[in-house]
Amino acid sequence: MAETIDSVFRDFNTPGNPGSGDYEPEKPRIRALLRQLQGQSGAAVTRNTLASLQAITPPSENYMGIVLDDPDAENNGYYYRQANAWVKGRGFPDTFARVELSGSATAQTGLVGSGVNPADIDVFYAFVDVDNTGPLTLTIHGEPPREVVNLAGNPLAAGEWTGTVMFALRDGRYQLLLDAGSAASAAQSASKAGNSASIATTEADRAVNAAQSVVARAWFKTAPSLFADNNQIIGYAGSGADFEVVAGDVVRTEEEGFVFLVAASDAGPFDKDSNPNGYHRENVGGVKFYVVPSKGAITARQFGTVGDGVADDAPLLQLAGDVAVHLGVRLTTDEDDIHFLGGQVDFFRVPGCDLQAAFLYGDGDMLPVKMRADSRNRHDYTLRIRSIVWSGATGEGSERTLPNQPMLQLVGLKNTYVHIGNVDYVQLYADSNDPATTSLAYCNFYFGQNERLEFATNPTPDGTPIQWINENRFFGGRFRRVIIGGTYTHNHNIWYSPVLERDTLLDFKVGQSNRLLEARLENTGIVLNFDAGTSNNLITQSWTSTPRDGIEPHGLNVTVTDAGIGNQVIRDRMAFVDRVIMFSLPYGPSNLASATSQFGVVGANLTKSGRGWTAAVGTLFTSQWIKCKAGAGFDINSDGPVWGYRIQFYDAAGNLVTSAADPGLLSAAGQNWDAANSRYIRSGFSSLPSAVMITTNEGWCTIELLSQSATPFQSLEVVGLVPFGADYTTLGSMQPKF
Repeated sequence: MAETIDSVFRDFNTPGNPGSGDYEPEKPRIRALLRQLQGQSGAAVTRNTLASLQAITPPSENYMGIVLDDPDAENNGYYYRQANAWVKGRGFPDTFARVELSGSATAQTGLVGSGVNPADIDVFYAFVDVDNTGPLTLTIHGEPPREVVNLAGNPLAAGEWTGTVMFALRDGRYQLLLDAGSAASAAQSASKAGNSASIATTEADRAVNAAQSVVARAWFKTAPSLFADNNQIIGYAGSGADFEVVAGDVVRTEEEGFVFLVAASDAGPFDKDSNPNGYHRENVGGVKFYVVPSKGAITARQFGTVGDGVADDAPLLQLAGDVAVHLGVRLTTDEDDIHFLGGQVDFFRVPGCDLQAAFLYGDGDMLPVKMRADSRNRHDYTLRIRSIVWSGATGEGSERTLPNQPMLQLVGLKNTYVHIGNVDYVQLYADSNDPATTSLAYCNFYFGQNERLEFATNPTPDGTPIQWINENRFFGGRFRRVIIGGTYTHNHNIWYSPVLERDTLLDFKVGQSNRLLEARLENTGIVLNFDAGTSNNLITQSWTSTPRDGIEPHGLNVTVTDAGIGNQVIRDRMAFVDRVIMFSLPYGPSNLASATSQFGVVGANLTKSGRGWTAAVGTLFTSQWIKCKAGAGFDINSDGPVWGYRIQFYDAAGNLVTSAADPGLLSAAGQNWDAANSRYIRSGFSSLPSAVMITTNEGWCTIELLSQSATPFQSLEVVGLVPFGADYTTLGSMQPKF
């Protein structure tokens, strides 16, 4: 049986327990216990040197050996027993180890700490005192010289071994893990070359990527403190600054988390055309920097914008936009900032903007913000503009003054998502002067509160209308002026749920097949205009403040002028009804000679109506009884200069309705109740349609059509309106019933 310490060396006394009491351990049991412990334990032998460990023969092969500080660092580590000998298992791995460097610009020697085996190190780091001038070899701890290569695996170029370096052993060579020195040098060389844009972009990208993770040479509290430093904290060699910097060093700011890459002291300034790889910012002490993006974006504050609503931030915003284009990253602004614009900023081909700051300007004759793209390409960018404010604006609502020029002009966008908050005057523009911006299409616009939205183009020298704004989608927005103008028939743009509220003008000067769906036409003074040349545009109204004002397509608060073809303004209810031709005199020669010649209608035309309408003395035509119910209605129209109608209602039993309140008939303005004859009448029309909606329960009605002028008719029509999908018999078969 297995022995235990408590059983072999027991010393307790328990009355009535013969196994208790004073007990002297028996030697055989002691030996058995010790052998058991010896055989089951994984004991270790620890010595300072390998020679000392090899002098030990453990009692079993389960023992482990540890060598701590042998003169040969390669002997340090963990050992196990095999065939009655000590065998090394592995050394003591070090994740990081500092290397003290010495030597020349082409061959250097490195020493690690006492007892550290270079073969056991994952990552080395060192502070370089002598920069390389070309390919470099490194010998660490007496091992053979090894080649040093950069992050891409290529031999070092001059200046790549500089500042703080981190490297690892890979495939027999030391390879840099951070390549900021190489990137800065390459970017500087590319900027001097000037004509190699593709190479410059590649090297700039390397600089950006490397600087993101490199250890900072210096930290500043904020970006303004960095820009204001006058060789007190950082400076180039000989400046007397606390930290001397060279090209490739990284400087960071604590509060904003900004990263800057030091440029060479002789670098030239950035210019998007002549020097796209020049430095971006220079502080008071003359240290030059590249702005480093974070998460695919740069922010205006990295360029020194003030954002107090007073200092002119336009030049620095323009610089930020141009650099964003060169680096291929988004541009952002801080929501707490107010950027005053003393001049125009033109963001051309910026691959995405998130402008959460407010923009303020004072010159109403200046176009402050342009956002342009190359319309020959599809971008899939997102542009966000929170607010642009003109300080000269006065009044509110329809009395609010607008500047003479647009506040935001969008040019040449394709496949772009645009979010516009509070901008009073927005212009969509197609520019014939630039082949890159002749169209604007396939975009999604999300609007907030905007007083004026304008489509505009400029003509080509020969007048050819090649500038088009088509196939865009607009969501939301509160507008007071929407002007569709220019030289091209902009088509198939669709608005979803816009608000056109009080004293609003929607002016289609040009345009075909555009749609405003679920438009809220609220309050009075709304004017919808379609000029000659417009066609097949549609506006559907979703809400009106006077729902019982008849079924005119657009209600009483809306004025429509239409010189185009096929344009429509209707309510949602009209969009969801079916139309049944009850009676129609087709367009053609004069059908009526005079007001006293009611029987002068061409018989063939009357027959074509096919709905049982008959000529009647004193009127033009009288219908048979028409079955009707709530939800149905009639649309009555003619080109006659003066004409009218009479409608009488009967209940389900055929009794004449004698009170105006009973039928629940709603119509356009001008309809009157003729109490003497128990009928609704309307007369004195002048070539205008009239629409009637029935809200009574199921019953019957008759309709009379009459003329009050000697001028002949050319068309006359009664259209029955029934709820979409309803049985056509809702309006009866036009047969006599009583």
